[in-house]
Amino acid sequence: MGEGTSARTGELGTVAVLSDVHGVLPVLEAVLAEPDVRAADAVVVTGDHAAGPQPVAVLDRLRALGDPRTCRSCSWTGGSS
Repeated sequence: MGEGTSARTGELGTVAVLSDVHGVLPVLEAVLAEPDVRAADAVVVTGDHAAGPQPVAVLDRLRALGDPRTCRSCSWTGGSS
């Protein structure tokens, strides 16, 4: 976890950075279930998520993070798949 600016309030808050899941849905689900990730003010999704055994499921789950009901502030960055 790092410190960042909350998109909701403009105040300093916590940021969860998701990277290098490599197409393994149980890994992504485990990380998303971590209390620190669930409590983050913002989630930044970087690269290296789709290359692996479950690329469609991982990408579908990551897309769901953009839903305001499940993610208070999500940001996607460029990067490899």
